[in-house]
This record gives sequence, structure tokens and C-alpha cells, in this order.
Amino acid sequence: MPDLRIDGANSLDLELTIPVDEEPIRVQGRVGLLDNTVKLADGNLQLDRLRGEVRFSEASLNAKEVQARLRGEPARIDLDLVGGEGNRNLRAQLRGQWGLPTLAGPAAELLKQHVSGKSAWEAVLTVPTGRRARREPTAAFTLDAYSDLRGVTVRLPAPLGKTSTEARPLQISLRPGSAENREIALRYGENVQAAMELANFSADPQLLRGELRINAGAARLPDAPGLAITARLPRWELSNLGGSAHNPSSSNGTVAGSWRMIRSLDLRIGEWVVGQQTFVDVALNAARQDQTIQIEIRSETLAGKVTVPDESNPNRPIQAALRRLHLRRAADSPESAATVASPANALDPRRWPPLAVTVADLRLNGARLGRLRLVAAPQSSGIRLTEFTLDSRQQHITASGDWERSRNGPISRLNVKLQSRALSQTLAAFGYSGVGIAQGETQIELAVNWAADLPDFALELLEGSLKLRVGPGQLLDIDPGVGRMLGLFNVQNLMRRLALDFSDIVKPGMSFDQITGEFTFQQGHAYTDNLLIESPTARIEIQGRTGLKERDYAQRITVTPQFSGALPLAGAIAGGPAVGAAVLLAERLLQKDIEKAASYRYALSGSWDQPVMKRLEEQQPPAAKGLAGDQ
Repeated sequence: MPDLRIDGANSLDLELTIPVDEEPIRVQGRVGLLDNTVKLADGNLQLDRLRGEVRFSEASLNAKEVQARLRGEPARIDLDLVGGEGNRNLRAQLRGQWGLPTLAGPAAELLKQHVSGKSAWEAVLTVPTGRRARREPTAAFTLDAYSDLRGVTVRLPAPLGKTSTEARPLQISLRPGSAENREIALRYGENVQAAMELANFSADPQLLRGELRINAGAARLPDAPGLAITARLPRWELSNLGGSAHNPSSSNGTVAGSWRMIRSLDLRIGEWVVGQQTFVDVALNAARQDQTIQIEIRSETLAGKVTVPDESNPNRPIQAALRRLHLRRAADSPESAATVASPANALDPRRWPPLAVTVADLRLNGARLGRLRLVAAPQSSGIRLTEFTLDSRQQHITASGDWERSRNGPISRLNVKLQSRALSQTLAAFGYSGVGIAQGETQIELAVNWAADLPDFALELLEGSLKLRVGPGQLLDIDPGVGRMLGLFNVQNLMRRLALDFSDIVKPGMSFDQITGEFTFQQGHAYTDNLLIESPTARIEIQGRTGLKERDYAQRITVTPQFSGALPLAGAIAGGPAVGAAVLLAERLLQKDIEKAASYRYALSGSWDQPVMKRLEEQQPPAAKGLAGDQ
């Protein structure tokens, strides 16, 4: 037998019949296996601790229920000889409860991180013997294996993934190829087929050529090197973008070469789900060029070119030059905002490759956001956002940050600067229409972190600060839904109450000179002590807390009508310029007392949906001497 070695002690019971005439010699006997080892060096396949009995004769060999260990796992073996004289093969039928690595050895390394569990397997190992082995020195064993994979979990997107309770038949056939290569045919379920040729199969398997077809007919071994993938997928969920492109998990290089082995892609996807986005009717084609895979993506909402190098690094990142990327914003609700994706389903930042992305036409819910530029570099604990810019005629946004994972869970950090020509238009572009502020050139600085993954940004998780300044504009009525989403200060109820108390100075469309303020985010709350709205007719100061998790208010609002300019004008009309000058002097000297006397305070409480604004009692200061009451 070729490269078949048997070690260990055994017992022999031999009966030999030697006729004195020309009749053939008769042989029969039994061999007792006593913890023997059988090794096929040709395939790095070894059976240990064989215990049982093998019966033989001059024309046959058989054994039943021989106990053994296959890569440490229990196995049962039946042996017999098949084939005619001069062309006989030793057939071993193996049964056991194994995981895929037990059966396939090093060849299963590529799927190690995606497949777990054990299932019942039946395998037939055929080894050439006798004259055939001497006639064909390169003759090698063949292997046919079958399992329904019940008990095995496959963590891959549909239609490849499965739960441990689901049955999904898998058939694997291994045959000799050219030289010392091996050819593998695979059938998985009803619609997945693969044909591959591997080199160095016994030690460090490397793909030479192959074809994978999903819902696309029978797979055949191609002539060209590399792996060609053809798939027709009703739905494909891409749950982890990182893969192993920059962080090989195997020392033998099989995993690290997963991108290098791809020669071409031809995918048609009905619904391509990436995170919370779904792209419809996607055509994805790719071809190998200069140690890269050039991927062309075409759909109504996503189109462009992606270049994936065989080995990416910060100096040679994965590059995406997209002509268009049209996104839909996830539904805004307390349930969705507060939900943090579990590590099992979330994208893992530790496995992201270096990225350099440009998008010529980025849109959100149909609104044009402009041109996007994003550069990200991997770190040991995650990925760093080194460059982020979003430019349009309406706004300019820059950002940097980190997204990390550790034993304590995920953490994200973000520093953002926003410059906008009109705050309401910028917020409307991001899906927050009816913000209640017309015009208003805006600068915002945000420095925050949150104990969740970067895509799970939510106000109630934030720790950090926000600074804002809004230039001249108008305060309009606000969409209640926007107030509930933003929640930092309730412009709608404030303006409605002030319009009742100060109908002469506060009207719909009241102009303001500026809005300034700072917020501190802490443990699900936003605190401010200096939010200020200044207008020609009133000064509005807001202090207190906004509950971002509980969605409630605990704020104090001080409103000071602006009388500046009104008193001198009245004096000039009544008594001439001299009187007007005297009134102006008195106003300047007593400005603080006048403002204090004319300030009105309110308490804002209740929920975002049902806020309560209550006027507070005021302590009137004594009249200034020499003015009121002097006759």
C-alpha cells in the first residue's frame, strides 16, 4: 500500500493450508488490533488506538466495529476489500461524531472561525493495494464523506449559515489530482456546489484553482488559477466587513490568503443588507489585477469601484471610490435608539482593514449631503478614524475618533466640528425637518464618547460636551417630533408660552441675534448653565437638565425683555433731544436694575411628549430713588 504505515503490537491467529497437488494455497486468519496506529502519510491522515479484530483470507479482508481515534475523536471502522484481482482497494467505512476540523484537518482552517459543533459523519476511505499500488506509484487514497450537519452551527450569511438544530446535507469527495495535488468536490444543501484543486494537501493546503456556485448550477474545475465565485442570492446579509484581511488568525497563511485566492466574482443580489442599510438589485463583478481585486458595484442607490489589495496595510488600504451612496435613516424610536447591538451580531472594529473611502454623491433619505471622504486605520484594539470630511454647499463637517473593543466591551470616541450656512437646512438634510430655526449660520463642536459600538450612537449614551453658536436667524414654530428627537431645549413650548405672556414683543418668526451655549453629557442627561438666546426684543437664558434617557426636563428659563432704545426714543418724542439724552443717561446707569425688575422666570418640567412650563413667583425689588414715586 502506498505510504501506509502500521505501528504497534497485535496478535495473529493464522491457518495455512498447503495442498500437495496443484491446488492453490489457502489462507485464513485473524489479527487482533491492540491500540495500533495507522498512518496515511499521503494525506496526513492518522488513526490511533485501533482495537478490534480483522479477519482475512487469501481473497478477502473484513472487520466490523473496530474502535479507533481520528484526530483525538472516537471513530468506528468497518474494513473490506473491493475490486477484482489486480485492482483491489482497501475500503474503510468510518463513522463518528466529529467537527469539520476532525474530518478535514488543515484544510478546514479557513472555516475555523465560522463553523463550530459536531455532527454524525459517515466516510468511506479507499486505499489502492497490491498490483495497482505497485503499478501506480502516485495512486492515492480517495475519501467520500457525508453528514446532515445536525449539531453544527455555521456562522455565515444566508444561504450558507445554519443553526445547530437545522439539518443541511454536506457531501465531500476527495480524489487524486495532477502530481501530488488533490481535487475536492463539495455539495452543501440543494444549491451550493464547489470544485477545487489543492496543493500540499497533507501539510499546508493551498488553493490552486476552483469554482464556487450558489444558486447558479453545477460547479466545474476551471482551467485558470484562483477561485471563481458565481452566485444568485435573493438576500445577502453582510454582518462583518472586517474579515481577516489585515489580521490573520492562522499561522499557516491559509486565512491570510483568502483574498489572494479569489480570481473573479459574479454576484446578483436581490437584497444586500449591510448594517441597517438595504440595497436592492445589486450587481457585483470583480476581477484580479496587479495583486488586487477590482470590484465594480452597480445598483440604483450604490455604485462605484472598490479596490482590495491582497495584503492591506495603512499605506495600502482598501479603497472605495463610489459614484453614489444613497442611505436611509433608521426609524427614530426610543426602542431603536436605546438598543445596543450585541457583540455576536455587531461589526467588530478589531477586524476592520485599513480603509480609504470617497463618495461623490452621498444622500440620506433623498437629501443631498455632499461629498464624503473617510480614512480609517486599524489598531490593536479597534480602528481609528483619522480623516472624515463631508462637504456641500450647505455645510462643512470634519471629524475624527476611535472605535474600540476590549474585555470590558465596546467604546467609541468622536470629535466633530460642524459649520453650516443655515442650521435648519443642515438638520433637514439629516432627516430632522421642522427644527424651528430659519437661517442661522451655525458652528458646533462635539467631543463625546459612549460605551457602545460606533454605529450605535445615541444621545442617552453620550459622555462629553457640546458647544454651539447660531448666528442671526428666526425662531419659528417647531415640529413636535423634532423636539422629541433633539430634546436639548424645547423651543416650541417656550415660544408658545412667551407669545402669551409677551404678545407685544414675542411673535411668530421672532428674529434673534444669536444662540450660544454649552452642554455637558453625563449618565443619560444633558446639563447646561449658559444657554442663551439673544434677540432685539428679549434675552432668554436657559439652565438645567434634559433627561436624554428618561426624556424629561428640569430647566429654569429667565426671560428679560430688551427695553434698550425704547426709553430714549420716547423721551425724545415727549420732551425733545435734551430730555432724550437725560433718559438715555438714566437708562445706562440703571440698566441692571431695570433688567432685573423686568425679568420673568419659568420652570420647565415634565416629559418631552407632555412638557409643563410654569411661571415662577417673582420678588419685585424696591423702586430706585429719585425716579418712581418722586413728586
